[in-house]
Amino acid sequence: MEIGSFIINILTTGMYPEPMDALREYVQNSYDAIRRAEKTGLLKPNHGRVRIIIDNDRNEVVIWDNGVGVAAAEARSRLMDIGSSKKILGDDAGFRGIGRLAGLAYADKVVFRSSADSEVTATEMTFDAAAIRKNISPGNRQLESAVQLVERLTKLRQTECKAEDHFFEVRLIGVDKDACPFLEPDPVTTYLRQVAPVEFDTHKFPYAMPFVNPHLEAFGARRTIKVVVEVKNRDEEEITKPYKTYHHAGTKRDNKMHVVGIEKFADPAIPPKWVGWLSQTKELPGVIGDEEIRGLRFRVNNILIGDHNTMSRIFGKLAKSNTRFNGYFSGEIHILHPDVIPNARRDYFEDTPTWRVVENELMELARILGKRVRDNEQARNRPTSAVEREVDQTIEEVDEEREEGFATEGHRTRAVEKLKAQEEKIEKAITSERTPEEQEVLRLKKEAAARKREEIEEKWKALVDESSLNKDQRKILRMVLEAHDSPHFFLDLGRADR
Repeated sequence: MEIGSFIINILTTGMYPEPMDALREYVQNSYDAIRRAEKTGLLKPNHGRVRIIIDNDRNEVVIWDNGVGVAAAEARSRLMDIGSSKKILGDDAGFRGIGRLAGLAYADKVVFRSSADSEVTATEMTFDAAAIRKNISPGNRQLESAVQLVERLTKLRQTECKAEDHFFEVRLIGVDKDACPFLEPDPVTTYLRQVAPVEFDTHKFPYAMPFVNPHLEAFGARRTIKVVVEVKNRDEEEITKPYKTYHHAGTKRDNKMHVVGIEKFADPAIPPKWVGWLSQTKELPGVIGDEEIRGLRFRVNNILIGDHNTMSRIFGKLAKSNTRFNGYFSGEIHILHPDVIPNARRDYFEDTPTWRVVENELMELARILGKRVRDNEQARNRPTSAVEREVDQTIEEVDEEREEGFATEGHRTRAVEKLKAQEEKIEKAITSERTPEEQEVLRLKKEAAARKREEIEEKWKALVDESSLNKDQRKILRMVLEAHDSPHFFLDLGRADR
């Protein structure tokens, strides 16, 4: 069987219609090479480095890493093979062996240069990308297999290098400025901040160190490399994830929502198939305006799958109107199970039995979060008078319980929780959509609930005066009251009645 040269068009522009995705493929390959170097002891942990060098004067982009590199004896076969890879599914980020072709669509020449540890020669392979594209254009009638075409338009040579060098370099020469933004530093850094397997900026997002990182570390989901962008006449910039302590949301201008905590979650299986986290805010006023951090995002090996809209498909499976709800949240879902496989374009997942299980679990997560959005909307839109009535009713009920005396500590705790719940509801109801007068009324009600809660926390009366009882009598009384206060008491009583 012979595979025609037009397959190259499918594996380049057909597979990577978004130019930036070609950049992702090279960073992904660097990630795998660095991870292998760490496993073999060639690199110390966290010493892997990827450099992206943008040279506008020469219309060139270089992607360089200090991973394991490719040995000279294997270079020709490894770099010429199409759709063949020695990578391990589930461990390596890439495994199909087609990513290295991505740059052929956007440059005149693509040069691979690499050396393995202890070798004094580096292998350099140059693909004449412009000629390859010309030969596979629809108007070209030349019949030639993909292998024949690539071999004819590729040159191989050896160059000297230091024995201690181990690296892989991709050089895109003659980048088409009209076809892709590789030469524009700002779009490149914006893209990499969202996609690359890099660290959080702990100064901008201090929740990472104490909360997010330990959670991901516990499940083996925190895999990172150092990625830097270098541009002439600009300082080197280290790429970090874009999360920060606030974001803008909703339709109101300057509606800044501050992050007040981190919510961590995981698939209940042991070990889990996926884990995740999201930023908590006091309100959910609408879709987050900052596209860099909008939505729960899928990651495999800490590399983005799809974009900020991908998880929206899960919300939409519950109801079409729910699709927008993903945009109300900011966070990540890290896929851990090796049988949940990104598709070739890395914009969703292959339809495997394990993915269908995960998809159903994520639909339940989407249902919970969707309800949270709707409840928040109802709280914001609820008439002020209705909020007041509910708070007054709760305070009255708690006052009656307090007057009679609390049977147990648990009884008192539930009363405190009732008041806390009212305070939280009022906080959600105090929005910029309400008039200053309404906001003031609600603030006063919140203060009233808080005062009542503090009173009960500081001083409370027991249902039974124990002062006249001896030690054994007090012990028996507390056992009876605690049993009566437990929900299991009523279940047991019901069985006894039958």
